[in-house]
Amino acid sequence: MRRIVSGGGPMAAPRPRLLAAIVAGLAVSGQAGCATVHPTESGFLPDYSRLTPTTDWLNWGGGFHSVRVYVAESGGLEGIDSFYVQPVEWVAKEKDWLGEDDDRRKRVLAALDGSLRKKLGAIRPIVEAPGPKTARVRAAVTDVISPRPVVNAITSILVGPFTNGGASVEVEVVAPDGAQIAAVDGSSAGGFFDVIGYYTRSGHPNTATRRLAGEMVEALEGTKVR
Repeated sequence: MRRIVSGGGPMAAPRPRLLAAIVAGLAVSGQAGCATVHPTESGFLPDYSRLTPTTDWLNWGGGFHSVRVYVAESGGLEGIDSFYVQPVEWVAKEKDWLGEDDDRRKRVLAALDGSLRKKLGAIRPIVEAPGPKTARVRAAVTDVISPRPVVNAITSILVGPFTNGGASVEVEVVAPDGAQIAAVDGSSAGGFFDVIGYYTRSGHPNTATRRLAGEMVEALEGTKVR
């Protein structure tokens, strides 16, 4: 006769202990933890010596946010009647967690491009070709960390999502004569309130680029747009 062992018998591992063991294993193996993104100094901007660190803070999602800014003392947007947003570049290193998926990279690039167009477009019109009074906008994604959706799905059963993501970007606005009007070198990570982003690989990076695009608007206008 075959022996039947009930779910509550001594041979059945208690579910909380099993999940705790999984969580511990993920932590030990380096699959869990907070995203550590910082302003990068990637070489994309021509000069980093003039950037002034702002106070580090938590963004609206509850994630860590760090920005360094430069704004020209004179001139500003005086005489500028439009913005031309150049194609956003990808200079992030291959250590990022987006893997080899070009579609995910394109989504992050599109998020930064779209945010710059929307937020800067509230200051001056966005044009498809530069004119004599057009300021050029150069931008690059310089670092990306993606959440681990599968890990977060597992750990959410017991303690909540364990891995978040984020991005670093560098942006500058350049006058028609080549002088730098403003520059931003910043990073932002997903936080407690960016819930959906824990379960998609590009969710938190996309949100980070949108928040950092707002920092350029603040640099140019002093307007809080996050």
